[in-house]
Amino acid sequence: MIRLLCCLFCLAAALPAQETLDRVLVVVDEEIILESQVQQELQRYFFDRKLDPAEVSEEELEGLKLELVQSMIDSRVMLAVARADTNIVVDERTIDRQVEQRLDGIIRRMGTVKRLEEAMGQPLKGIRTLLRRDVEQSLYIEQLQGRRMANVEVTRQQVEQFFAEHQDSLPRIGESLRLSHIFLEYRVSDESDRKARARADSVYTLLQNGADFADLAILYSQDSTAPDGGLIGRTKRGSLVRPYEEAAYRLEAGEISPPVRSRFGWHVIRLNNRSGDYINTSHILYRLEATEVDRQIVREEADSLHARLEAGEDFAELARQYSDHAMTRQSGGDLGWVELEQLVPLVRSRVRTLEPGEYTWPLEGTVDDKEGMQLYRVEERRPARDASLEEDWEQISRLALSWQKQQMMQEWLEQIREEVFVQIID
Repeated sequence: MIRLLCCLFCLAAALPAQETLDRVLVVVDEEIILESQVQQELQRYFFDRKLDPAEVSEEELEGLKLELVQSMIDSRVMLAVARADTNIVVDERTIDRQVEQRLDGIIRRMGTVKRLEEAMGQPLKGIRTLLRRDVEQSLYIEQLQGRRMANVEVTRQQVEQFFAEHQDSLPRIGESLRLSHIFLEYRVSDESDRKARARADSVYTLLQNGADFADLAILYSQDSTAPDGGLIGRTKRGSLVRPYEEAAYRLEAGEISPPVRSRFGWHVIRLNNRSGDYINTSHILYRLEATEVDRQIVREEADSLHARLEAGEDFAELARQYSDHAMTRQSGGDLGWVELEQLVPLVRSRVRTLEPGEYTWPLEGTVDDKEGMQLYRVEERRPARDASLEEDWEQISRLALSWQKQQMMQEWLEQIREEVFVQIID
């Protein structure tokens, strides 16, 4: 395919910032790859690596463009498979949160919004749109890969073989800690849930009395779709959370539902139209978010657990009883070995000087996209050193598993390329 792509386009090495090209290069399922999108990917490539395009030879630039196009094709092939899988759902709230986190990080790195706009050659609104597209696509692909690789494991023999073949190229292991934690998630109280429902009921009553749906969505909806009058748009069956979708499919075109509760909050839904398995909807959302009162309750619970630790109670037993982190609760909160420098700054600063057996005060943070309070305990420490099977079995096993998954994903990608419609535009 790369050979065929060679004749598709010839972009200037200087990468002009303002010119927008929109020739279609490739069609992948229902997605297209535009020449302008390749241009944007090139700009980001140089921006991320702090490289000057003028210093790259024309030959190197052409090779880079071809690699980027192939990567974009592969991503869209996986995206097509992911979107066809009704078990994969990507919610708007997660997309919004990740977009803002990424954008905030980029702005901090650049110093000002103006510098970012100059570097990317477009206004902040355009940059946010690009990020949103990328985040949404990456979340679909991550879920697809996660489902595909969920049951992949490596045997001891495979780990040993991986180490033997890659030992010289493995990175040096930094200072490492074996940590345990207790995580208390911020929870929405019954009172907060009742208030959200009451607000949704009030809006539903206004709509029943003739109020304009889009106007109320703009005024009151707590979703990112509010500026667009609550328009979610056209979606395929299985792509929305179940309570929302079940309510929407029961509506007639133009009909508005009573408030419907999902894990995101209370929705008032309007069905705009339906065509087969596709629906077009708008909604007004009152989010189920922990209030400051709700958060304070959890903070006090964390303080209480810290006091019990101070009184001599066992950390692992308290984790098994109270932690909201399902993956580590049964193991007493054991997080395994992690390199100190890989921890988020707040946690790193708190555990850096702790000795084995010592623990932190409650810290506010996020675990698996859930906000709450955490306590960390240092179980063991290891100094920086070269990797060895004896001391670093867990880390090497993870590297071996990651390498195994990469190989299997590449083989699977070769297969699904034949199943998804791909057209190279001459």
